[in-house]
Amino acid sequence: MLANDRVLIIHSYHPQYAWSAAINKGITEALRPRIKPEHIYIEYLDNRRFVQDQVFVIYITQLFRYKYQAFKPDVIIASDDYALQFLLKNLEIFGNTPTVYGGISVHDFEKEPAPLHYTGISEGSEIWGNLLLIKQILPNTKTIYLLSDHTPIGASLVSEAEQFLKDWEDETTQLDLIFGLTRKGLYQLIDSVDENDAILLLTLNKLADGTYFSFSEDLKPLTIRSKAPFFGMIGAVLLGQGVVGGWMSSPEQHGRRMAGMALEILDGTAPRDIPPIGKAEFRPAFDYEQLSRFNIDHKALPPNSLIVNQPRTIYSDYKNYVLAGLLVALWLISIIVVLVANVKKRQSREVSLSEVKGKLEEKVALRTQELSRANKQLSELNESSKSQALTDFLTQLPNRRAGNDYLQSLIEDGLNPNDPLSIALIDIDHFHALNTEYGHTEGDRVLIRVAQLILQAKRSQDFVCRWGGEEFLFILNDTQSDTAQQHLNQLRSEIEQANIVDKQHITVSIGLATSYDTDKWEQLHQAETMLYKAKTNGRNRLCQVNIPANTET
Repeated sequence: MLANDRVLIIHSYHPQYAWSAAINKGITEALRPRIKPEHIYIEYLDNRRFVQDQVFVIYITQLFRYKYQAFKPDVIIASDDYALQFLLKNLEIFGNTPTVYGGISVHDFEKEPAPLHYTGISEGSEIWGNLLLIKQILPNTKTIYLLSDHTPIGASLVSEAEQFLKDWEDETTQLDLIFGLTRKGLYQLIDSVDENDAILLLTLNKLADGTYFSFSEDLKPLTIRSKAPFFGMIGAVLLGQGVVGGWMSSPEQHGRRMAGMALEILDGTAPRDIPPIGKAEFRPAFDYEQLSRFNIDHKALPPNSLIVNQPRTIYSDYKNYVLAGLLVALWLISIIVVLVANVKKRQSREVSLSEVKGKLEEKVALRTQELSRANKQLSELNESSKSQALTDFLTQLPNRRAGNDYLQSLIEDGLNPNDPLSIALIDIDHFHALNTEYGHTEGDRVLIRVAQLILQAKRSQDFVCRWGGEEFLFILNDTQSDTAQQHLNQLRSEIEQANIVDKQHITVSIGLATSYDTDKWEQLHQAETMLYKAKTNGRNRLCQVNIPANTET
């Protein structure tokens, strides 16, 4: 039976912030088997967007005083530094209500001890571990830039990093601590780094020009633009935004541990009898796509590393069907075993061996027919699933897996050295901004319409697919560079002139690589390089490269 205890969860930030969302998920999932959903109160102080805004603090404090006169919680969970500081400055609002804190990076418990009815988990950081990790997987790194801001959390991490700079003894790699940048200065820094550098992101909440930095909206354009890989410490916030990875904390696990402490208190344990935990657990976690982008060998990663965004395998795609087939086979084997046992019993009991044999053959034939029908149905289901697995559900073009298979078939079949092959990557310009302004529904319509125009431009010998996001792969078989350039520029012009979004022209940038006998994966890489060049040079253009023929015999 669910308890009537009331739990108040106070988050420092807003619910759309990935860290807050993940830590809230961990807390509520751990509480709900014991606490009624309507007795779990959740508040967000929104400090990332209202950092150091004293007027906002006054209003939120008045709201809490009024609201929780009527709804007294039995235990409070405070997520991150600002929530803890808010409670310590306003102890009179909740009196001696037991409180569990977590995600604490700034508060100094030696200088300002928490009250006896407080306990919890300090998040800590893993700056030193990440510096060593970068050197482990990228040993030729010349400079590691440690990037932070001027907020209280940023200042705390900067202070910690300054000590590491003093202890750093690797003369081959320089550490450069940079903090307090404006948005313009941030982009200037990114443009100045090269492929032999690395960036360790400590934190970025508020830039020096007063603008809010959103990890979900502002980070990915930086990582795409940067020639150097990004690393960080907060998995739920950074992975998927172009960051390679690092020693990262798990907010969901953090939330579950905080909820466990709160449940101990509700079971009768005093907070002072629950020892505080000095540091959260950090685990090596990485993004497969970024490891591939920067050619980082998976063997160089720490043991038991978590790797997200890995390509799906045939087994993972058809796992349920494989297991179902094995279960059917085991079921049939068990039936056969039973039948054999029955035959042996019948042989010892029945006088007529031929009658026993006839009955057994009849049963075996029946089971064989059932197996044949089951195998036929499974085969038809597998074929249907395979077709769906190779098709992009939105544009109905072949998907990236189909594109990979097609490129591999070109390699395995072999091409006549005299037959040119042109590979192009097409990317919709400013697609993220379009999604932000018009919404994802309009963005999907743009993707579908552009895909239709690309499909119309495809000749019978060509191949096109959706390569990922707003990017398309166009393979022009037996096509010289000039012909491919003319054909693709015509397509680019048609997309620009098409009325896809009212009062706004949709444009694309194209990277083209033409070769006769170059490795197709290398040729694809050259096309990607040309695409980045087209983006950098102003978009709505085609950049191409002709790869010399391989003269080795």
